Amino acid sequence: MTGGALRFQGILGTGILRFFDLTIAQTGLTEKEALAEGYRGAVLFNIKPDKPAYMAEQDIMIKEIADKQTHCILGGIIGPQGGDKRIGIFASTITLGIKAKDLFQMDLEYAPPFSTTKYFTV
Repeated sequence: MTGGALRFQGILGTGILRFFDLTIAQTGLTEKEALAEGYRGAVLFNIKPDKPAYMAEQDIMIKEIADKQTHCILGGIIGPQGGDKRIGIFASTITLGIKAKDLFQMDLEYAPPFSTTKYFTV
């Protein structure tokens, strides 16, 4: 349409839902979908506070799905809080083919009312 050579590469199905005070966000493949596609899935659960302890934190659960062979991130699910800030990071890393170990090296925003010092642990 604009004369460029860009091609549509598909979607990840990134979405977010708020149900009363719960927020759930998801992108990419689920564990079941990754196995069905032939990936050797590795699943990491990270349950931690969404803010420092002195700020009335709530637990956040991050589920990361990666491929054991390539170490590429395949999907992620975040809830019940904080998905609005974190799901875009997963979608970006999947789109760009960033490896799971590289999440730890990312320089992400930090201030006590919004997050702990690291979003992800690999």
